[in-house]
Amino acid sequence: MRYIMIAIFCMGSLFANSVEKLSKACNLNDSNSCVGLGLLYYKEQDYFKAKELFGKACNLNNSNGCLFLGLSYEDGKGVKQDFTQAREFYTKACNLNDGLSCFGLGDSYYKGKGVKQDFTKAREFYTKACN
Repeated sequence: MRYIMIAIFCMGSLFANSVEKLSKACNLNDSNSCVGLGLLYYKEQDYFKAKELFGKACNLNNSNGCLFLGLSYEDGKGVKQDFTQAREFYTKACNLNDGLSCFGLGDSYYKGKGVKQDFTKAREFYTKACN
């Protein structure tokens, strides 16, 4: 949730017509618009709709969509909490060179969430996050 709140803050204030514009662009498979719209729904606490939009963006290989989808599963927002699913989405985003996702994946290994605790792998992903 911490990364989602940072993203919402960084987006600034969006007006009602932004929802309409983002919806149209997302329907045309603009993955960044799907992420932006998902963050707006997340801010309104419609976690299920946010999760759907993050999922669409992730399916379009948008690393932020995969990151936020992983965070949704980690936090149990819009879905049943599932650390294994979170790790899968972090892995996809990390493979798309998203540093925050690599950090999240490292955290999964460090804490043993959804995987067997492995400090060597945690360090590997923390290092990748910094590169």
